[in-house]
Amino acid sequence: MIFIYTDCVSTREAKNIGRILVREGLAACASWWRTTSTYYWQGRLQEHGEVALLIKTGERTYTKAARRLRALHSYKLPTLVAWRSSHILAPYERWVRQATLGAVRPGGTHSTVASRLSLARRRPARG
Repeated sequence: MIFIYTDCVSTREAKNIGRILVREGLAACASWWRTTSTYYWQGRLQEHGEVALLIKTGERTYTKAARRLRALHSYKLPTLVAWRSSHILAPYERWVRQATLGAVRPGGTHSTVASRLSLARRRPARG
């Protein structure tokens, strides 16, 4: 699994990019949250509210997802940082792989895998 991180100008843009990538099967999931960024741009110190966007994709779909993200993004030079996961829950990794290979769509395997993951979260710890 590969994580892609970027910053967006607004919640609307982050949601739009995330939804498109998920709908097109280029991402299994996209999460966003408000943040503040401080940086130099064109010689001036800037500080602006932005929306961070974290995209979960697969090895086979990373290149297409990154290309599509750049095409959809409003910034001339968007943040596009990606890294591979080193430790991941096996059922979650399978779900990401299935989602980015087209197996997780209405009528696909998503509901089965998601149900197993949500059930696992609800089970009380044995002590």
